Amino acid sequence: MPVANELYKRFPQRQVIVLYESSATVALKELNPSIRSMRCDGWHIFYCVPSLVSAQKIVIDNYFAFLGALPKRATCECIQVWHANGAIKTFGSENKANVNRSLADKQRFAKVYDYTDSYVVGSDQMMAIFGRSLAATSKKKVAIWSAANRCLF
Repeated sequence: MPVANELYKRFPQRQVIVLYESSATVALKELNPSIRSMRCDGWHIFYCVPSLVSAQKIVIDNYFAFLGALPKRATCECIQVWHANGAIKTFGSENKANVNRSLADKQRFAKVYDYTDSYVVGSDQMMAIFGRSLAATSKKKVAIWSAANRCLF
């Protein structure tokens, strides 16, 4: 929850809402108590939709299939935070399992990838992976380097 806490601290005039999956309930303990949180998995997704379609900024740290089905205002920016410096697995268009997927599945995946406007990644290598895997070549990608990951690349 460090990203949400930092957003709340830097933009106190804005409403920060954390939408989370049930698997993240332990991480919620780190969340500033002034930040509103809403569970957003299973049938709870329906309660999250109004917040998502009216948001100015959406920050995600995972793939959320339902985003591809939501309307998105032109003034909304969706930013994906990828905390890893690299990737062992393949994903997006490079995921070998997708070869056997239907055209409808691939189109659905593409809608989710198109929903995301910008990426914050841990290295130049991850920027390249996102460009290839998620058709993100024309999207904004920002590498965030830390002392811990500089020695790796």
